[in-house]
Amino acid sequence: MVLAAGLAAGLFVAPTALAQPPGGSSQAVDDNRALDNDGPKSFGPFERQQRFILHGADPGFEGGTVWFPKQSTGRPFPTILVMPGFLAFEGSVSWFGPLLASYGFLVLTMFSKTPFDSPVARNDQMAAAVQYLGKSKDYRDLVDTNQIGMVGWSYGGDAALHAAALKNPLPKAVVAFAPSSDKAMELDYQTPLDKVRVPAMMIGIDDDILCLLTDKYRERDKCALPAYRAIGGMQDKMFVQLSSSLMNHFEFILSNPVVAAYTVAWLIRFVQGRPDYNTFLCGGRPAGVAEIRSWLPSLPCAAPRPVR
Repeated sequence: MVLAAGLAAGLFVAPTALAQPPGGSSQAVDDNRALDNDGPKSFGPFERQQRFILHGADPGFEGGTVWFPKQSTGRPFPTILVMPGFLAFEGSVSWFGPLLASYGFLVLTMFSKTPFDSPVARNDQMAAAVQYLGKSKDYRDLVDTNQIGMVGWSYGGDAALHAAALKNPLPKAVVAFAPSSDKAMELDYQTPLDKVRVPAMMIGIDDDILCLLTDKYRERDKCALPAYRAIGGMQDKMFVQLSSSLMNHFEFILSNPVVAAYTVAWLIRFVQGRPDYNTFLCGGRPAGVAEIRSWLPSLPCAAPRPVR
């Protein structure tokens, strides 16, 4: 807990001067003061507001918390859905709401219908939430359904990858934290990762205890890495392996500056389409990261990292 507090204090400081977004644009404000070679340094320039979608508001999903910028300009906002993992609740991913909203996104951090839901069921709920947001009188003017990103931890990460392979509406980009990966755990989640069609980032952690439970894959992080390897073709993809920590598989439920930096950069680059975030994604390995692999054919990276 002390470590988490230190990390939060180091990255998530209160925003300073608030920059105004460009009129009529759905993109976040072009303010490079929020970015340096080490990635996002703090919350972004947008002030945020919060609403709640109650359980039962829509039969397709279980509700959650909505965060979005207060500014009236810049609407509709690119929209991110965040799904928790097996046996976890919305609170385990709630810190992504205010973080991503401060960079110009509307964010729904979700409950799953039951804590036991499979990745496929969780993805169905994310798809239902997109439809709800696009039709609801409370959100339809705020949501850009042409700029959707999906994020998840553990089973929620599998759900995001499932969306990237099969679902309609297809997200523009996904981020999966410690996905359990059908390739690693030898379970059939009906997610053909070789069919992933959008930019996908996977962030794992060294010696992930839940991945080491299978005898066949007793080597560091063998959950996120097999998922990364299984994504083929010319699709942009990136694997970031965090250094070992006491939180282990649960590193992603508390604010973490490395996780925040890569998540913000990936979603802004590929959901909002802002090339000024190429610098960080093409950059070196920051402290707290054990390994990076990437295949980024659409980015002008000078030195490509190992693909496999």
